[in-house]
Amino acid sequence: MIDAMCAYGSGYKGPNFNQLCGPLLAKCVVETRNFVDGFRKTWRETSCTIMADGWTDRKRRTLINFLVYCPKGTVFLKSVDATDSSKTTDFLFRLFKDVVNFVGLEHVVHFVTDNASNMVAAGRRLEDEFPSIYWSPCAAHCVNLILSDFGKEDVVKTTVAHASGITKYIYNHCFPLYLMRKFTKGHEILRPSQTSFATNFIALQSIYKHKADLYAMVISNEWTTCAYYKEPQAKKFTKAVLDQKFWKNYAIVCQLSEPLVQVLRIVDNNERPAIGYLFAAFHAARDEIVKRFQRKKELAKPFLEYIDAQWDKHFDKNLHASGFWFNPNNQYNIELREKYNFTTSRVLDVIERYTGKDIALRSALTKEMKIFRNGEGNFGRSTAINDCLGMLADEWWQTYGCSAPNL
Repeated sequence: MIDAMCAYGSGYKGPNFNQLCGPLLAKCVVETRNFVDGFRKTWRETSCTIMADGWTDRKRRTLINFLVYCPKGTVFLKSVDATDSSKTTDFLFRLFKDVVNFVGLEHVVHFVTDNASNMVAAGRRLEDEFPSIYWSPCAAHCVNLILSDFGKEDVVKTTVAHASGITKYIYNHCFPLYLMRKFTKGHEILRPSQTSFATNFIALQSIYKHKADLYAMVISNEWTTCAYYKEPQAKKFTKAVLDQKFWKNYAIVCQLSEPLVQVLRIVDNNERPAIGYLFAAFHAARDEIVKRFQRKKELAKPFLEYIDAQWDKHFDKNLHASGFWFNPNNQYNIELREKYNFTTSRVLDVIERYTGKDIALRSALTKEMKIFRNGEGNFGRSTAINDCLGMLADEWWQTYGCSAPNL
């Protein structure tokens, strides 16, 4: 804005209050509406996903934001102030239904909400009302809930409290903070939070990564000869850093949480659609935890139960399995394809539900499944196979799917 005013030169007179609140605002509204309408063509061509994001602002108002995702991008649709409304399943269902009808029932294939019980119930009612729409919970929220469940275990509670004590002391005192940055070569260590579960585990990984640096710091002459060293808080801090029992707990908690943090990075990544990677990543994370704790199965057992509970309750969706099946990196990896061969029936479930009574369309889609699975036509080219590894799944389909036979 400032660049535009400078480019205009001297003599520019800014708009007054009435102009900003009147014709200029109306013009911006029209421009924004035209921008959103520009996405409708893509919604018609590829269909879209509606996302409902409930949150509470600083004024304690309950707001629900609605966004629409398609390959062209994500647009904000509207925000609803639900403070005065009862957030019951009936209210949310009517609200979701209105949004679907506004976007166009024929354009919507997927509806995403958080994992709150009323949202889940409304999402399932939406599926019953519109069989062509799939509902699923937010994947990032699911992973965060798993990590939240991890935090109920004593080994995690004590480790987070220990880490919090170390970081709180460092960041509340200038000289210890200076020394920490000196020994970590300028790197920061993240601070655990009381409310953000994923951040806690990322913080623990950060602290554990700098274990040797912190250890070197508290046994250095600079620390043992400084004015802080003899203070009670400093002695407690030094003892905490030198406590080998807690460092062992750090290692355990990091080994348990790191695979799930990797899944969280996938679902929070804005560079690629996560649906084609989530199924395999989640199963791989669980398998990795089992592998790491083969000799300590009892220790890992409650954590695996937390993972399985979330998967069985919210995550195990045909849509996620279909995303796995249509990811060429999975389909043309013989080991993965055989391991999760049951996903084929999940894809057929999606096709049967999507096509309804249209037998001809169902037959056409299953024939095209065979073309893709067998690598016929351009799917079988060495270039296509090689690009499975380096190209995003949606880009791969845009490149090779459009020119495949019958597709």
